[in-house]
Amino acid sequence: MRTRLEACPVQRVDPPELGQRAWELAEQHGWGRTYDAEYVALAQVLDCRVVTIDARLRRGAAQLGIVIGLDELIAEREQADDTATEPDDTANEAGDDGL
Repeated sequence: MRTRLEACPVQRVDPPELGQRAWELAEQHGWGRTYDAEYVALAQVLDCRVVTIDARLRRGAAQLGIVIGLDELIAEREQADDTATEPDDTANEAGDDGL
């Protein structure tokens, strides 16, 4: 798992609206600090998801729909891999029965 994570492309970004958005999220969700809100705000600004093993963060931001657990990400990836490797049954649709 670590090798796969280390292979991910990482880019540092610091959008100007990040701080304000993090404060808004922290207030909306009753979070005493903006630590978790910074990750969620960045995901919103970048239009992506936050992957975490922090169950408290997942519960706290569940209604936003952008915070998922590592187990969910792995399941999505496995499902995508399974779909990509399924045999293509469309070859016989044109009446080609292989004879």
